[in-house]
Amino acid sequence: VFTFQASCLNANPYTSNNLAYSLLLNGAIGTVGATRESHGPGSPIPLQDSASNAGLGYAFVQRLVEEGSPAGDALADVRRDVPPDRWW
Repeated sequence: VFTFQASCLNANPYTSNNLAYSLLLNGAIGTVGATRESHGPGSPIPLQDSASNAGLGYAFVQRLVEEGSPAGDALADVRRDVPPDRWW
């Protein structure tokens, strides 16, 4: 299992039992999570081309699964394609 956690503080390094770490301890092979606040759309929206945390997760999984990109490349591509000024 590879997870993308579209929520705040799931990978906070100051919380010893954060969700990202717990997933890795319990069988996940990789995970992406926010160390601080991450922002969602706040209402139902199409996820494709969205700069919300859910939209970034959608784009990441699309590259990972549909395009067969390695996880690091998929994440780097998403970060490249969605400029920081659009990140929520």
